[in-house]
Amino acid sequence: MATWLTANGGEICYGCGEEQEEGDEYQLVNGKVYCEPCVEDSEAFDDEYYDDDDYLIDGVGFADSSGKSALRAATPTNPRDQPCPQCGAQDVLTPIDVSHHYVCDRCADQNEGGY
Repeated sequence: MATWLTANGGEICYGCGEEQEEGDEYQLVNGKVYCEPCVEDSEAFDDEYYDDDDYLIDGVGFADSSGKSALRAATPTNPRDQPCPQCGAQDVLTPIDVSHHYVCDRCADQNEGGY
């Protein structure tokens, strides 16, 4: 099941072209914003979502699909512009990462006993 994100305001729905207001819910699919009505009602959304041969987690996929990182890929609508809540490193997480309460790779490795 896809994850709903909360708009900061200004996100534009790819399906209907409407600007999302702060607090609106949307989903990212293949790096594109889709508002709640488009997700629920649009055949275009279904085509976009299911036509992709590679399953994309949260609509964007992993930043390092061959590695051990759970961080999501950076896209124009999901930029890597958020700080790590644990160490404070700047610009290491995307909004989707933050919505999942992730920390940066360095902190995740330390927390999990890695190097």
